[in-house]
This record gives sequence, structure tokens and C-alpha cells, in this order.
Amino acid sequence: MSGRKGPDLSGYNYGAISSLVLTADRSALPRRDKEPDGAPTTLAGRIDPKEMGSRVQRQAPKDLDKKKKKAADKLEAAEKQSKRKAELGAGFGYADIIEATQDVEGLTYRPRTAETREVYQLMLSAVHSALGDQAQDIVRSAADTVLESLKNEGLKDFDKKKEIEEVIGPISNELFSQLLGLSKKITDYNEEDETMKDPDAERKDAEIDDEVGVAVVFDDEEAEDDDDEGFEINEGSDSDDDEEDEEEEVPEGMDADDEELVIGGSSSKDKKDKADKDIVSPHSVDGFWVQRQIAEVYPDPVTAADKAAAVLSILGSESSARDAENQLMELFDYQSFHIIAKFIKNRDVVVWCTKLMRSDADERVNVEVAMREKGVGWILRELAGDRQAKAKSSDAMDVDQPKVVPKTATLAPGSTVQPKRTIDLESMVFSQGGHLMSNKKCKLPEGSFKRSRKGFEEIHVPAAKSKPVAPNELVPIENLPAWARPAFGSNVRNLNRIQSKLYPVAFGTDEPILLCAPTGAGKASTSIF
Repeated sequence: MSGRKGPDLSGYNYGAISSLVLTADRSALPRRDKEPDGAPTTLAGRIDPKEMGSRVQRQAPKDLDKKKKKAADKLEAAEKQSKRKAELGAGFGYADIIEATQDVEGLTYRPRTAETREVYQLMLSAVHSALGDQAQDIVRSAADTVLESLKNEGLKDFDKKKEIEEVIGPISNELFSQLLGLSKKITDYNEEDETMKDPDAERKDAEIDDEVGVAVVFDDEEAEDDDDEGFEINEGSDSDDDEEDEEEEVPEGMDADDEELVIGGSSSKDKKDKADKDIVSPHSVDGFWVQRQIAEVYPDPVTAADKAAAVLSILGSESSARDAENQLMELFDYQSFHIIAKFIKNRDVVVWCTKLMRSDADERVNVEVAMREKGVGWILRELAGDRQAKAKSSDAMDVDQPKVVPKTATLAPGSTVQPKRTIDLESMVFSQGGHLMSNKKCKLPEGSFKRSRKGFEEIHVPAAKSKPVAPNELVPIENLPAWARPAFGSNVRNLNRIQSKLYPVAFGTDEPILLCAPTGAGKASTSIF
């Protein structure tokens, strides 16, 4: 025990702390004998019928003025909408406020067809992503300026990009190529400069183009002017060669009084140019080309990757072109028709070029073999450059040159008959190698016996009886030169069977020899020959 005094605990006695505890008033607590037992009790004397509804308060509803104003605005908007529909049905007015105020804002371009409107929306989205969070009127004005610069044929691509960067800031070459491609798809830009007498007639023509897709024009009043009706000039052509925009004369078999049929306002040459634009070169398709095309419509990378995988699965299936097109329409929610058409027209190029680019060196050989079996070996030839060389030779002038007969001929890949079935040699390799016993029955020579051991078996085969030596079969040592005799010893008179069989060829000729003989047969001594 230490000499230190213990702590004072007298303050914790009951007598010291009992006065600090508040005792509960048990008179207010319910008694157990007076607890409710569930029996019905009367309310007589507890409720006064006259007090029913005495707490009702009367006050005006909240935000009454706001609700009245909101209802009035809805009614006014409904009236304006109904009036607008009536005007559209009667006079072919504008469809929305943006279309109606474009001329007021000073914009130089307004799309007239559904195709150009969709392309213009893609250009607006590209400009909006480059500008950032800006007002809609600023984005539309910037897009109009960008389109005006792209449509200026007097500027080179470098100057066009420089003017665009002054409007929307620095852009990448990929974005500039995208904008340039979209501008080429806008074919009604030059028509904006024409002044129309009836502003509603333009809207009427646009609606006919949207709904029907084909505009049929019958010229009955000018049937007398045969020369004027004999050709059509296409101002919206995207061709870079101006010399190809020639007049198309009326065939002699057609009468000038017949009604002229103009479909879509474009000639067959324009349709051919448009079809050529949809054709994709195999050199431009890589492993992620499909995903980049879909990213123009679905900017989300995850969505674009999922859509790309689904597109490759549909295009790579054995379904017909019609079924594949219907599946793609459902995949894209019946939108983006230009992308679907591009995928369908270039189905083989998209599928096989994507497989080639995504495969390694070993898989690439299998893909090339599968392409030749499917009959699309022309893609490999075009990737190798044969198609470009052929095109250059066909574009050259026809000059009489002496024919040269080649001494050798090179067969193009895929030109020969392909085997109907490819043999998989790897599947035929024995997994056990040299230990595999493929014979079910083995007939041993007479005198053989077997001994069973733990984990293995011993099969003893007696030595084969030697064949009797024929006369003059063995070569005597005396036939050898004097310098070769000491190699065989002084007691040896004749060469053995192996050496005798080998002697005429090894000693008498210069032919190479492959000798296989058991141990002790005298192979080393034959080197002297």
C-alpha cells in the first residue's frame, strides 16, 4: 500500500444526490385499473353538434392571377396554332418561326428539301460544338457564314479553312473535311439568290418535295419552243469539272408537242455522280470507319460503339439486302437514311475491310482466303493497287502500239478455281506425337513374347535371320587403292554388305549420298570412299 490518500467518494452517497433527482408525479399517470378495456363507451355530453364546422376558414385561392394568366396564354396559343394550321392549308405559309424570320435576320441560305434540311442540321450541330455554349441566332449566323465560305468556288481549301477559323475559331482538319463534305451535299444553295414572285410558292414546292419526293413538271405553254425545251442546265451539280456540264439535246424520235417529264430536277449524269459519291473506296475503310460514320449521328462514344457492332453484325450476316436494310432502319429508329444507304451499297467493302484491319498477321491470311471463297477477291486487288493501275491505263489515249507477247504470265489471286473445302491440317496433328499407336493389330514375328511390368509392358522380338550372302556380293579389299586399305585393318578381306552396296556409288561417282544404317554397320569407314 502506498502512503497516498484515497479519493473522496462521499459526494456519491444516496443522501447527497437524492435531492437532485426529480420524482415523477404519479397522480397524472393512468392507473392500471382505469386502462381502456375495448368496451364501447358513449360520447354523450362530450360532443356538441353545434360546434361542427366551427374551425372553417374562408380565404382566396393562392396565385389566382397567375393561374388566370396561364390559362389565357394557353388559350391564345391554341388559337394561334389553329389559325396557323388554317394558313398553312390555304396559303402554304412558313412551318415555324425560325423559317419565317430567316429573311428578316439576313441569312443567305434556307433549306428547301428534307435532305438538305437534314444536312444543314448536321452542319449546325458541328458549328455549335465548335463555338460552345452560344445563342441559337449566333450559331445560325455563324453556320450561314461558314456555308457561304465553303460554297465560294473562287477560294482554295486552305483559304476556306482560314476564313472559317476567323468565324468559329481554330478547327481540326477532320472537322474541316466534315464541313466540306456536308456543304457538297447541299444542292439548293444557288437557288437562294433567285427572287420569287410568290413567297408561298417556294413553300408549296418544298412540301411537295418532302411528301412525294418527286416533282413532275408539265410544260404545255412553251411547247412551240423546241430549242428551249431540248436541254436542262443543272446549277446544283457538285462536279468539279465544268466541261462535263453540257446540254442534253432532245432525241430525234421525240415530238416537241409531247409533255416534258422532269423528275427531281436532275439528269441521269447527276444521279451517276451521286451514286459514285456513295461508293466507298476500300482504302478509306479501317477498323473504326463504321463507328466514325455513326458518330456523326450519335455523338456518344458508347452508343456509337454499340451501334457499330450491331451494324457489322447485320451486314456480315447471310440475310438479303432488303432484310439488312430493314434491320438497319429499326436500329437507327428510321432516321439517318444516307448512312444506311451508304452501308447497304458498300456492304462487302465495309464488312471485309473491317475484318482485315482488325485481324493480326495470322488471322489476316484466313480472312483473305475467306474473301476469295466468297467471291470478293476484287477488294484485295484494289487494296494492292491493281484497280488504280487499271483505271490509269483505261484513261490513257488510244495509241497504236506494237503488241508484245509476254514470256511469262501471272495469275491474279482468285482467278483460278478455288477448292470447295479447306482442309484444316492443324486438327489432324497427333496429340501424342511419336507415341501414338494407330494400328489396332500388330503381328509380331515368330518367337516374340511379352512381359508385363508395373506401369509398362516389354515385348521381346527375336533378331531377324540374316540373308545368305550371294556370290560376288562382297567387294574384296584388294579392289581398293593401297592408300585406302589400312583404314579397314589387315585382318579384313572383304567389305561388309553396307560398304559393298555403297562402294560403286561413293567411290566411282560424285553423287551425294544419304546413308542410314544401324550401329556398327561401318558407316564411319565408308567416309574413305
